Amino acid sequence: MTDEAPLSVFNEMIMGLPFSLHVRGPADRERLDSAVEQVWESLRTADATFSTYKSDSAISRLNRDEPLEPDERNDVDGVLDLAEEIRVITDGAFDVRHSGIVDPAGIVKGWAAARAAEFLRPLGVGYYLNAGGDIVLHASCDQPAWRIGIEHPLDPSGLLAILELPGGAVATSGSAHRGNHIIDPHTGAPATGFAQVTVVGPSLVTADIAATALMVTGSVNSRMSTWLEGYEILAVTRDSRAVATRGMSDKLVTELAHQTFDL
Repeated sequence: MTDEAPLSVFNEMIMGLPFSLHVRGPADRERLDSAVEQVWESLRTADATFSTYKSDSAISRLNRDEPLEPDERNDVDGVLDLAEEIRVITDGAFDVRHSGIVDPAGIVKGWAAARAAEFLRPLGVGYYLNAGGDIVLHASCDQPAWRIGIEHPLDPSGLLAILELPGGAVATSGSAHRGNHIIDPHTGAPATGFAQVTVVGPSLVTADIAATALMVTGSVNSRMSTWLEGYEILAVTRDSRAVATRGMSDKLVTELAHQTFDL
């Protein structure tokens, strides 16, 4: 959310999720419309490549040991290589290989949204792309920062906090809308780490993956601490306490009673 009305708002359903794009600042309408369509097309291509619900997707064919096209292979290899790096960093708390198949859903949404948003940069406008709750945003130098509301895990109609950010990314994982859908790869059971995790930082890919991994681990190991340098975390424990990294306070508009910790 923002305290300034956006120039334009666009909405699409892709990957079975609502995507909304807010754009503010002067822009040639024809160029803007073209860039927005490129955003949507990039997201559709990612869905066609990685959806495990589409039998003809690249990832479905990979799981059947069928060959991939060269352009598909580049994207699939890039995502799976990144996923393997994160599996090691998180001691297996984030793992796209389970139950005998490869399912990169936990990485693709953030990866696809961050890639799609790049089509907006040449316009010189401010933008806010919300990918089913995970956000990549940018404010040009003469614009105010964006304000983003973080839902309360115990009351999705209310807010836990409001952040103010000029750019970067925000990702939140939790069970408020989809129940205990995040699985601990070590046990095959629902995650028991945090009740909700919000991660803020430069990259939506990293923020999205980190939020999911922290739902499983409930803590940050030494490798994760190095990986998450430059990121801030706001989490809610299973006993409903708010905890946050020390730098998160600088990004909060609202007062929030919370305990602080160091990465």
